[in-house]
Amino acid sequence: MGLRSTLAAFGIEPTRVRRVTVGRPAPLGNENWHVWTRAGERVVLRRHGYGRTAEEIEYETRVLHHAAAAGWRVPVPLGAPVTDGDRFVSVCTYVPGTSHRIENAAQLRERGALLACLHHDLRPLAPRIGQRPGWHPMHDLETSLQALRWEDGVAVLGQQRPDLARPLRAGTEFVERQLDAVSARALPVSVIHGDFTRWNVRFRGGRLTGVLDFDLTHLDTRAADLAMARAARSPELLDAYRAESARLGWPLDPDEERVLPGLDGALMIGIVAWELYGQLVAGVMDIELVERQVRKLRTATLGGAPRKGKDR
Repeated sequence: MGLRSTLAAFGIEPTRVRRVTVGRPAPLGNENWHVWTRAGERVVLRRHGYGRTAEEIEYETRVLHHAAAAGWRVPVPLGAPVTDGDRFVSVCTYVPGTSHRIENAAQLRERGALLACLHHDLRPLAPRIGQRPGWHPMHDLETSLQALRWEDGVAVLGQQRPDLARPLRAGTEFVERQLDAVSARALPVSVIHGDFTRWNVRFRGGRLTGVLDFDLTHLDTRAADLAMARAARSPELLDAYRAESARLGWPLDPDEERVLPGLDGALMIGIVAWELYGQLVAGVMDIELVERQVRKLRTATLGGAPRKGKDR
Protein backbone atom coordinates (compact mmCIF):
# COMPACT_ATOMS: atom_id res chain seq x y z
CA MET A 1 0.00 0.00 0.00
CA GLY A 2 1.41 3.40 -1.01
CA LEU A 3 1.52 6.41 1.28
CA ARG A 4 -1.38 8.19 -0.39
CA SER A 5 -3.63 5.14 -0.39
CA THR A 6 -2.73 4.54 3.26
CA LEU A 7 -3.62 8.12 4.13
CA ALA A 8 -6.84 7.80 2.15
CA ALA A 9 -7.83 4.93 4.45
CA PHE A 10 -7.80 7.52 7.25
CA GLY A 11 -9.71 10.05 5.16
CA ILE A 12 -6.64 12.27 4.80
CA GLU A 13 -5.79 14.14 1.61
CA PRO A 14 -2.15 15.23 1.86
CA THR A 15 -0.61 18.34 0.34
CA ARG A 16 2.90 17.51 1.52
CA VAL A 17 4.59 14.45 3.03
CA ARG A 18 8.06 14.37 4.59
CA ARG A 19 9.79 11.32 5.95
CA VAL A 20 11.28 11.73 9.42
CA THR A 21 14.81 10.38 9.60
CA VAL A 22 16.52 10.04 12.96
CA GLY A 23 19.89 8.31 12.95
CA ARG A 24 20.45 5.15 10.92
CA PRO A 25 17.58 3.26 9.28
CA ALA A 26 16.11 0.62 11.59
CA PRO A 27 14.61 -2.25 9.55
CA LEU A 28 12.69 -3.58 12.55
CA GLY A 29 11.74 -0.24 14.06
CA ASN A 30 9.09 2.38 13.45
CA GLU A 31 9.00 4.60 10.40
CA ASN A 32 7.41 8.05 10.56
CA TRP A 33 6.24 10.70 8.10
CA HIS A 34 5.02 14.22 8.76
CA VAL A 35 1.90 14.91 6.74
CA TRP A 36 0.37 18.29 5.91
CA THR A 37 -3.30 17.90 5.04
CA ARG A 38 -5.58 19.83 2.74
CA ALA A 39 -7.56 20.75 5.85
CA GLY A 40 -4.53 22.70 7.07
CA GLU A 41 -3.46 20.26 9.77
CA ARG A 42 -0.16 18.54 10.41
CA VAL A 43 -0.27 14.91 11.52
CA VAL A 44 2.17 12.02 11.77
CA LEU A 45 1.90 8.74 9.87
CA ARG A 46 3.59 5.87 11.69
CA ARG A 47 4.46 2.47 10.29
CA HIS A 48 4.80 0.37 13.41
CA GLY A 49 7.82 -1.82 14.02
CA TYR A 50 8.25 -5.41 12.90
CA GLY A 51 6.13 -7.86 14.89
CA ARG A 52 4.05 -5.25 16.69
CA THR A 53 0.54 -6.65 17.23
CA ALA A 54 -2.86 -4.98 17.28
CA GLU A 55 -3.14 -5.74 21.01
CA GLU A 56 0.18 -4.04 21.73
CA ILE A 57 -0.85 -0.97 19.75
CA GLU A 58 -4.20 -0.83 21.55
CA TYR A 59 -2.36 -0.86 24.89
CA GLU A 60 -0.14 2.03 23.80
CA THR A 61 -3.22 3.89 22.59
CA ARG A 62 -4.90 3.57 25.99
CA VAL A 63 -1.79 4.92 27.70
CA LEU A 64 -1.63 7.86 25.28
CA HIS A 65 -5.29 8.75 25.78
CA HIS A 66 -4.83 8.61 29.55
CA ALA A 67 -1.75 10.84 29.41
CA ALA A 68 -3.55 13.32 27.16
CA ALA A 69 -6.52 13.43 29.54
CA ALA A 70 -4.08 14.17 32.37
CA GLY A 71 -2.83 17.23 30.49
CA TRP A 72 0.22 15.89 28.65
CA ARG A 73 0.71 16.76 24.99
CA VAL A 74 1.42 13.42 23.36
CA PRO A 75 0.92 11.88 19.88
CA VAL A 76 -2.70 10.76 20.22
CA PRO A 77 -3.83 8.21 17.58
CA LEU A 78 -6.54 9.41 15.19
CA GLY A 79 -8.52 6.23 14.69
CA ALA A 80 -7.68 2.54 14.61
CA PRO A 81 -4.55 1.33 12.78
CA VAL A 82 -4.71 -0.25 9.33
CA THR A 83 -2.51 -2.97 7.87
CA ASP A 84 0.20 -2.43 5.28
CA GLY A 85 1.68 -5.78 4.36
CA ASP A 86 3.09 -7.32 7.54
CA ARG A 87 2.99 -4.04 9.49
CA PHE A 88 0.38 -1.84 11.10
CA VAL A 89 0.08 1.84 10.19
CA SER A 90 -1.54 4.56 12.26
CA VAL A 91 -1.98 8.33 12.20
CA CYS A 92 -1.52 10.49 15.28
CA THR A 93 -1.48 14.13 16.26
CA TYR A 94 1.69 16.15 15.72
CA VAL A 95 3.72 17.24 18.76
CA PRO A 96 5.71 20.45 18.08
CA GLY A 97 9.08 21.49 19.45
CA THR A 98 12.60 20.11 19.41
CA SER A 99 14.69 18.10 21.83
CA HIS A 100 17.81 19.35 23.58
CA ARG A 101 20.86 18.29 21.58
CA ILE A 102 23.05 18.30 24.70
CA GLU A 103 21.49 18.67 28.14
CA ASN A 104 23.00 20.92 30.77
CA ALA A 105 22.54 20.28 34.49
CA ALA A 106 19.32 22.33 34.70
CA GLN A 107 17.82 20.51 31.72
CA LEU A 108 18.70 17.13 33.20
CA ARG A 109 16.98 18.15 36.42
CA GLU A 110 13.94 19.26 34.43
CA ARG A 111 13.71 15.90 32.64
CA GLY A 112 14.01 14.05 35.94
CA ALA A 113 11.19 16.07 37.48
CA LEU A 114 9.04 15.60 34.38
CA LEU A 115 9.50 11.84 34.52
CA ALA A 116 8.38 11.83 38.16
CA CYS A 117 5.27 13.82 37.17
CA LEU A 118 4.51 11.45 34.30
CA HIS A 119 4.83 8.40 36.56
CA HIS A 120 2.50 10.04 39.06
CA ASP A 121 -0.11 10.70 36.36
CA LEU A 122 0.17 7.19 34.87
CA ARG A 123 -0.02 5.47 38.26
CA PRO A 124 -3.82 4.89 38.24
CA LEU A 125 -3.57 2.97 34.95
CA ALA A 126 -1.80 -0.16 36.19
CA PRO A 127 -4.76 -1.89 37.87
CA ARG A 128 -6.98 -1.03 34.89
CA ILE A 129 -4.86 -2.23 31.98
CA GLY A 130 -2.29 -4.58 33.50
CA GLN A 131 0.72 -5.71 31.52
CA ARG A 132 1.15 -5.06 27.82
CA PRO A 133 0.50 -8.30 25.90
CA GLY A 134 3.73 -10.22 25.39
CA TRP A 135 5.84 -7.87 27.53
CA HIS A 136 7.78 -8.40 30.76
CA PRO A 137 9.48 -6.14 33.31
CA MET A 138 13.12 -5.35 32.58
CA HIS A 139 14.29 -7.28 35.66
CA ASP A 140 12.78 -10.46 34.14
CA LEU A 141 15.79 -10.53 31.87
CA GLU A 142 15.80 -14.23 31.00
CA THR A 143 12.19 -14.23 29.76
CA SER A 144 12.67 -11.03 27.75
CA LEU A 145 15.79 -12.40 26.06
CA GLN A 146 14.10 -15.67 25.15
CA ALA A 147 11.47 -13.70 23.20
CA LEU A 148 14.29 -12.20 21.11
CA ARG A 149 15.94 -15.57 20.35
CA TRP A 150 18.88 -14.60 22.50
CA GLU A 151 20.82 -17.87 22.34
CA ASP A 152 20.59 -17.96 18.55
CA GLY A 153 21.72 -14.35 18.31
CA VAL A 154 24.69 -14.78 20.64
CA ALA A 155 25.71 -17.93 18.75
CA VAL A 156 25.80 -15.96 15.49
CA LEU A 157 27.77 -13.18 17.19
CA GLY A 158 30.17 -15.79 18.54
CA GLN A 159 30.91 -16.97 15.01
CA GLN A 160 31.57 -13.42 13.79
CA ARG A 161 33.02 -11.76 16.88
CA PRO A 162 33.92 -14.17 19.68
CA ASP A 163 35.71 -11.29 21.41
CA LEU A 164 32.27 -9.71 21.93
CA ALA A 165 30.22 -12.85 22.57
CA ARG A 166 32.35 -14.03 25.51
CA PRO A 167 32.09 -10.83 27.62
CA LEU A 168 28.44 -10.48 26.61
CA ARG A 169 27.60 -13.90 28.06
CA ALA A 170 29.65 -13.24 31.19
CA GLY A 171 28.10 -9.80 31.66
CA THR A 172 24.58 -11.18 31.23
CA GLU A 173 25.16 -13.82 33.90
CA PHE A 174 26.57 -11.14 36.22
CA VAL A 175 23.56 -8.85 35.73
CA GLU A 176 21.08 -11.69 36.33
CA ARG A 177 22.83 -12.48 39.64
CA GLN A 178 22.92 -8.77 40.47
CA LEU A 179 19.16 -8.42 39.97
CA ASP A 180 18.44 -11.56 42.01
CA ALA A 181 20.64 -10.28 44.85
CA VAL A 182 18.50 -7.15 45.29
CA SER A 183 15.18 -9.04 44.96
CA ALA A 184 14.18 -7.07 41.87
CA ARG A 185 11.14 -9.28 41.28
CA ALA A 186 9.64 -8.12 44.58
CA LEU A 187 9.48 -4.47 43.52
CA PRO A 188 6.11 -2.88 42.69
CA VAL A 189 5.35 -2.19 39.03
CA SER A 190 3.39 0.55 37.30
CA VAL A 191 2.89 1.86 33.77
CA ILE A 192 6.09 3.47 32.49
CA HIS A 193 6.98 5.47 29.37
CA GLY A 194 9.80 3.14 28.34
CA ASP A 195 12.17 5.57 26.59
CA PHE A 196 12.15 8.90 28.43
CA THR A 197 15.37 10.04 26.79
CA ARG A 198 16.26 13.61 25.84
CA TRP A 199 15.24 13.08 22.20
CA ASN A 200 11.68 12.16 23.20
CA VAL A 201 11.01 15.27 25.29
CA ARG A 202 10.20 18.35 23.21
CA PHE A 203 10.57 22.04 24.01
CA ARG A 204 10.03 25.40 22.36
CA GLY A 205 11.37 28.63 23.78
CA GLY A 206 12.49 26.82 26.91
CA ARG A 207 9.00 25.48 27.64
CA LEU A 208 7.83 21.87 27.43
CA THR A 209 5.71 21.22 24.33
CA GLY A 210 5.24 17.48 24.58
CA VAL A 211 6.51 13.93 25.04
CA LEU A 212 6.98 11.51 22.14
CA ASP A 213 7.37 7.79 21.56
CA PHE A 214 5.40 5.67 23.99
CA ASP A 215 6.26 2.70 21.76
CA LEU A 216 7.91 0.87 24.69
CA THR A 217 5.30 1.65 27.34
CA HIS A 218 4.48 -1.31 29.57
CA LEU A 219 4.19 -2.39 33.18
CA ASP A 220 7.55 -2.20 34.93
CA THR A 221 9.35 -0.70 37.91
CA ARG A 222 9.92 3.05 38.04
CA ALA A 223 13.61 2.19 38.32
CA ALA A 224 13.44 0.61 34.86
CA ASP A 225 12.24 3.90 33.38
CA LEU A 226 15.04 5.70 35.21
CA ALA A 227 17.54 3.27 33.71
CA MET A 228 16.13 3.84 30.23
CA ALA A 229 16.25 7.60 30.85
CA ARG A 230 20.02 7.12 31.41
CA ALA A 231 19.87 8.15 35.08
CA ALA A 232 23.04 6.15 35.78
CA ARG A 233 25.09 8.79 33.99
CA SER A 234 22.97 11.76 35.10
CA PRO A 235 22.99 12.33 38.87
CA GLU A 236 21.14 15.62 38.36
CA LEU A 237 18.26 13.77 36.71
CA LEU A 238 18.06 11.21 39.52
CA ASP A 239 18.23 13.87 42.24
CA ALA A 240 15.40 15.83 40.62
CA TYR A 241 13.32 12.67 40.23
CA ARG A 242 13.78 11.88 43.92
CA ALA A 243 12.74 15.38 44.96
CA GLU A 244 9.71 15.62 42.67
CA SER A 245 8.40 12.13 43.39
CA ALA A 246 8.63 12.88 47.12
CA ARG A 247 6.81 16.17 46.61
CA LEU A 248 4.04 14.29 44.79
CA GLY A 249 3.66 11.86 47.68
CA TRP A 250 5.21 8.84 45.95
CA PRO A 251 8.88 8.88 47.02
CA LEU A 252 11.42 6.60 45.42
CA ASP A 253 12.02 3.67 47.76
CA PRO A 254 15.61 2.68 48.70
CA ASP A 255 14.92 -0.78 47.25
CA GLU A 256 14.06 0.84 43.91
CA GLU A 257 17.36 2.70 43.95
CA ARG A 258 19.34 -0.43 44.81
CA VAL A 259 18.14 -2.15 41.65
CA LEU A 260 19.31 0.67 39.36
CA PRO A 261 22.84 -0.70 38.63
CA GLY A 262 21.42 -4.07 37.62
CA LEU A 263 18.77 -2.47 35.42
CA ASP A 264 21.40 -0.30 33.77
CA GLY A 265 23.20 -3.49 32.81
CA ALA A 266 19.92 -5.03 31.64
CA LEU A 267 19.40 -2.01 29.39
CA MET A 268 22.79 -2.53 27.72
CA ILE A 269 21.99 -6.21 27.21
CA GLY A 270 18.54 -5.36 25.82
CA ILE A 271 20.01 -2.97 23.25
CA VAL A 272 22.40 -5.70 22.09
CA ALA A 273 19.58 -8.27 22.05
CA TRP A 274 17.56 -6.16 19.62
CA GLU A 275 20.57 -5.80 17.32
CA LEU A 276 21.17 -9.55 17.36
CA TYR A 277 17.49 -10.15 16.68
CA GLY A 278 17.72 -7.79 13.71
CA GLN A 279 20.60 -9.86 12.37
CA LEU A 280 18.53 -13.03 12.69
CA VAL A 281 15.32 -11.81 11.06
CA ALA A 282 16.51 -9.06 8.70
CA GLY A 283 20.24 -9.64 8.25
CA VAL A 284 21.07 -6.20 9.65
CA MET A 285 23.12 -5.41 12.77
CA ASP A 286 24.88 -2.25 13.94
CA ILE A 287 28.13 -3.85 15.07
CA GLU A 288 29.51 -0.54 16.35
CA LEU A 289 26.50 -0.18 18.65
CA VAL A 290 27.00 -3.75 19.86
CA GLU A 291 30.68 -3.04 20.53
CA ARG A 292 29.84 0.07 22.57
CA GLN A 293 27.26 -1.70 24.70
CA VAL A 294 29.47 -4.72 25.35
CA ARG A 295 32.34 -2.43 26.28
CA LYS A 296 30.12 -0.53 28.73
CA LEU A 297 28.73 -3.79 30.11
CA ARG A 298 32.23 -5.13 30.67
CA THR A 299 33.22 -1.92 32.48
CA ALA A 300 30.08 -1.96 34.64
CA THR A 301 30.43 -5.62 35.62
CA LEU A 302 34.08 -5.07 36.56
CA GLY A 303 32.97 -2.38 39.01
CA GLY A 304 33.91 0.73 37.06
CA ALA A 305 31.61 3.58 36.09
CA PRO A 306 30.64 3.75 32.40
CA ARG A 307 32.20 6.64 30.58
CA LYS A 308 30.02 9.38 29.26
CA GLY A 309 29.59 9.14 25.54
CA LYS A 310 26.96 8.42 22.96
CA ASP A 311 23.44 8.15 24.35
CA ARG A 312 22.98 4.58 23.22
